[in-house]
Amino acid sequence: MALLTEEDVRRMSDNGARGPVVVNRDQVLTPGAKDYLREHRVEVVYPQGRPEGAAKPGSGGAEAPSAPRYQTLFGAALTEKPEHMTHLKGNLLVFKDHPRIAFRGWIDALEAEITLAQQAAAGEGCPALAEELGGVIGEAECVLVSMLAGVTLERLEALFPGKRILRIMPNTPCAVGSGMLFLCRGSLAAEQDAEAFRQLMACAGRIDEIPEKWMDAASAVAGCGPAFAYMFVQALADGGVECGLPRAKATEYAAQMLLGSAQMVLQPGAHPEKLKDDVCSPGGSTIAGVHALENAAFRAACMDAVTAAYERTKGLG
Repeated sequence: MALLTEEDVRRMSDNGARGPVVVNRDQVLTPGAKDYLREHRVEVVYPQGRPEGAAKPGSGGAEAPSAPRYQTLFGAALTEKPEHMTHLKGNLLVFKDHPRIAFRGWIDALEAEITLAQQAAAGEGCPALAEELGGVIGEAECVLVSMLAGVTLERLEALFPGKRILRIMPNTPCAVGSGMLFLCRGSLAAEQDAEAFRQLMACAGRIDEIPEKWMDAASAVAGCGPAFAYMFVQALADGGVECGLPRAKATEYAAQMLLGSAQMVLQPGAHPEKLKDDVCSPGGSTIAGVHALENAAFRAACMDAVTAAYERTKGLG
């Protein structure tokens, strides 16, 4: 059984600024942690159910838990909607700074500006301009954004003649603002179309405008790559469990290691080969592990995974 201290819940709630704090079945809040959560009005949720005898902080054990009305993207069930969360769809809640909520805000602001311009044009006796503005949000004036894997701009422009088209490919880490998103423009799309898209999706992570001939290869590396990375994290955690670590700790350590290692690779002038060599001391533990990976054809397996994903993507078009 793991204890969640006041220090733990401070970190989990960003010093009381956001919640909910998720308490798993094998975790127990200390009295200090309960007092802190009660004083800062931070919601506490138990995804696997509230432990027997456990009560909400400050309830004294007398309050019966209500049936959950909301779900969150991280699997928690809530009886009330926290102030810092909003609806993504139905009763599914996300933080208000979620990329998809930010995107909705941009669209709402754009529609509001166009509506105001329409009203001004009508008020100034320019009905033709007002009517033209009405079509800006309509299909005739929109920019078509496609994330269909393997479907080229040439094919899209044949299907939608006269449209301004952007072809994109995001990856799943865009959902947490650390994604990689690729963009290429059709023959009628202008630089301002691409720039507007970059501004709208800046909260998703890195955005790179690339030649279309790179799109399928880039998608194989960064679009499919998260699945490969998750398998690597899971495999490292399995190794840690075999060596005696608890599953949750092994997964946390592996994920944090991968996050930090990726940030080091992205530093100016860094190269993964040099960074790998820096970790491998002569006759040490790391080089022994690297040798085991080489014996298992680790690099070749990774290359095969990317090329297999690339070939499948090419066939989808």
